[in-house]
Amino acid sequence: RTSRPSGALKTSNEDLLVISGGFFTNQMLTVSYIDFRPEHQYMIDFGNGLRQTCRNNVSYVRYQEPGTYYVLFYEMRDNRWQIVSSQSVTIRS
Repeated sequence: RTSRPSGALKTSNEDLLVISGGFFTNQMLTVSYIDFRPEHQYMIDFGNGLRQTCRNNVSYVRYQEPGTYYVLFYEMRDNRWQIVSSQSVTIRS
């Protein structure tokens, strides 16, 4: 279990969201949601202003600027988007 700096966004179910790849600007990152169910609706917010609906358990993102981004994974529940997993990523230049 890792500790988080105070004031950081509280994350939920971090282990369900696997982010891998090069954590540098303009490097492709792979974001996988472990608990994906094809009959459910999902959306991902990459924390850089970009959001997309998810048709499968894997998404890709490339950050142009260094910084810390909060990746939020939503599921449609009771006609509302609810966060089911989130994780922060730090991108270096």
